[in-house]
Amino acid sequence: GGEGYCAGCVKPCPACPADLHRPRTFEAWQVWELGQSLRGQFRAIPGGVVGWDITAALAVKLKRWA
Repeated sequence: GGEGYCAGCVKPCPACPADLHRPRTFEAWQVWELGQSLRGQFRAIPGGVVGWDITAALAVKLKRWA
């Protein structure tokens, strides 16, 4: 996995994860960008992550819109 996953490929394969999971619309790119910017902003309980910290998410997004 990761960004270097396809580095060993000679040509793109039909089941290439880099292509299969690539956002295809403007809105999908926005969601992807937001998710990437919130990687460290999450709510957790012992044993797992339960969601994003919405206060931090809104602060990050509002800062980007300003």
